[in-house]
Amino acid sequence: MHKKLIVLFILLCILTGSGLIIAEKTTVTIPLEFSQIRQGQGLLRDKNDKVYSAVIMTCNGLEEFVKQYPIQLDVSADDFEDSFYIIGFSDNSWGIEVDGFKQLYSSSYPYYYLDVADAGEEIKTLPPPEGKKYSAYAIIKVSNKLKIAHVQVREGIPGGLSARFQ
Repeated sequence: MHKKLIVLFILLCILTGSGLIIAEKTTVTIPLEFSQIRQGQGLLRDKNDKVYSAVIMTCNGLEEFVKQYPIQLDVSADDFEDSFYIIGFSDNSWGIEVDGFKQLYSSSYPYYYLDVADAGEEIKTLPPPEGKKYSAYAIIKVSNKLKIAHVQVREGIPGGLSARFQ
């Protein structure tokens, strides 16, 4: 009796372990619809700012965002009825454009990625003031049917944070 239980236990461990390995290697990518609203460059921000994406859900959120990041965005309250905005920042390029917006499922946890590409722009300017850095940004508009709390900018940024403005 004990031998059968041990064999069943080992078999269960092997099957469960195989299932976990398969689940970890399986990633499903779903491209999402978006429209690029604007791109910009030369945004002066704190050198230690690690926020590389922002999700703006409402007009109040937009006001809060603009206080922290002085980017002009002509949006009315009506625009937030069916949409919200995502901003991606880059410190590696003078100009960026959105290459894609995707939802990735690895196991059962969804991730949202904003793929940005170098727009090929080059600007000569003075070095930023002490404690500051220049960033490029791109703004997209997406359907508010998506439930998003965090968006990662896929540009190889380690430890990049996402901010949510509601």
